[in-house]
Amino acid sequence: MLKNLLKTAVRHIRKHSGYSILNIIGLTLGITSALFLIIYVSDELSFDKYHEKGDRIYRVSSKITETDDQFTWIFAQIPMGPQVVQDYPEVESFVRFINMPRALYKYEDKEYIEEDFFYADSTLFDIFTYKVLKGEVRSAVKDPGKIVLTETVAARYFGDADPVGKTLTSGGSTFEVTGVIEDVPQNSHFRFDAVSARNNLPKQLGT
Repeated sequence: MLKNLLKTAVRHIRKHSGYSILNIIGLTLGITSALFLIIYVSDELSFDKYHEKGDRIYRVSSKITETDDQFTWIFAQIPMGPQVVQDYPEVESFVRFINMPRALYKYEDKEYIEEDFFYADSTLFDIFTYKVLKGEVRSAVKDPGKIVLTETVAARYFGDADPVGKTLTSGGSTFEVTGVIEDVPQNSHFRFDAVSARNNLPKQLGT
């Protein structure tokens, strides 16, 4: 039965080759477009789902209105975090990321310019879920002079050696590596290469 159907189909395609090719191309484009759409939507819906508290985490944005323009920034003033917790009891906690200045970091003979190192509040690992590969991470966002690296950055400076306890220097600052986490997934709204305690933040930049 199946053999006869295949023979009939082949004969039909040969007899109406132009019409058949057009149908095949249309069907192929339709299926391909549908698959790409499914992949895109799945990726969009997967963002930040790996966080255990993902359904309770909200990112603050600021709506800026000017005389001739209006736009939105994923940005908020430094004092907003503690103020929101104080004013709204339903807000349990907050964490702020503040970009470290672009700088050269060194370890022995290796040195790289880093742009995605951040200061963060001590609540970082209470709110977000990142897999710890080596060492521990909480002291790095509580104590000055310490830092947590992602897997890629740790390998860049230390290779296969254990980076825990070793130090990176930048200008006059020294950071002890306390732990290494997996690289922040691509399907994250916020990504970073390293985090350090806000206690390292110069006082003139805010509290």
